[in-house]
Amino acid sequence: MSKYQTPMEKKEEFRRYLETSGAISALTMAMINLFEEEKKPLDATNYLLGDIQKQLGVNQHQPEIVEQHQQQLEELSSIKKQNKKLKEQIKEMTKTIEALRKNLIHLRSQQKRTSDQE
Repeated sequence: MSKYQTPMEKKEEFRRYLETSGAISALTMAMINLFEEEKKPLDATNYLLGDIQKQLGVNQHQPEIVEQHQQQLEELSSIKKQNKKLKEQIKEMTKTIEALRKNLIHLRSQQKRTSDQE
């Protein structure tokens, strides 16, 4: 059963959460950086977002990375299909080689018998 919280208790709990998660310090640092900018950006929200992403080490070229990753996955899939085909070809060639070996042994034994009979 959950304990009833007053609005003030909820606010205080949320404030502690933001503080312990580092959100308050990240937002504060982003706002300080914005304040210290000589030339203020037109879109403060995007500036703050970008600053927080830098603090977190988030790459701002993420869409390109996602696209590159998708291309690599497609290439990997293609390589896997090619690998599967090549393995099948190896199996077939191995069977052919084995059949040719057996045929060669048979022909050599016939040739030996023929030369022994002469």
